[in-house]
Amino acid sequence: MILLRRGLCNPVLRTLLGLALSTVAASAAAPAFGADMDRVVQANYKQAFHFSPEFLRQFVYDTAVTPNWIGKTDTFWYAYRTSKGTNYWRVDCRQATKSPLFDAVKLATLLSEATQKPLDAAQLPLTRVSIDDDGTCATAA
Repeated sequence: MILLRRGLCNPVLRTLLGLALSTVAASAAAPAFGADMDRVVQANYKQAFHFSPEFLRQFVYDTAVTPNWIGKTDTFWYAYRTSKGTNYWRVDCRQATKSPLFDAVKLATLLSEATQKPLDAAQLPLTRVSIDDDGTCATAA
């Protein structure tokens, strides 16, 4: 109230002061965290499984990128897995550009013709991808 009498309180400061006082009042009136929760007396393996790496792997795809350098150049490639499939990217550090490593649709078409089985371009079954030192030839298994 001293601030109001001296004219030092503007509307923004008054709002912030009101928010601070309401936060303090709400936290004092709220019960302690977990006060009404039942005490855990035995292990819950079913619930613990939902936090295991094996279970979470289906929801979290890739969280990091591992660069695969192409020869002794400033260019590298990497694979990044998303919910829609794995994307392969080529990055040129010198020119600060990123482009697809290969045409996934064209590769899926060629593989479908060779194996006589339909393949989705986003879900190509590539396990080992490598690029030669020149960056011109890619091999995959």
